[in-house]
Amino acid sequence: MTLSLTTMDNDNVKSESLRSIWKFLICKDVTSLNCQMFSQHCSRVILTVTVDDIPVQRNVEGWLYLKDINLPCIDAGIEFLIGSDAPKALEPHEVQRSEDGGSYAV
Repeated sequence: MTLSLTTMDNDNVKSESLRSIWKFLICKDVTSLNCQMFSQHCSRVILTVTVDDIPVQRNVEGWLYLKDINLPCIDAGIEFLIGSDAPKALEPHEVQRSEDGGSYAV
């Protein structure tokens, strides 16, 4: 099976490096309070992200107005990326606005 990917940088890129195809998947957050159901999704053998791309607490400690943001430490690999085809999963629950052109948190 060939997977066709469209991203911000590329259109209709063919990928044959599939790991598996899920008929049904439930994805939960680290608290298990929020979950999202997915149907018919694929997993690739190689993803272009690493655990170093996951934000950690020290990333927000430089901004006083983000002091209430708590990023839990996640001891896991990355096997599944949620894209724009799952808008409910990407919907922000809360937004901390930026100050003086600094970072913001979603």
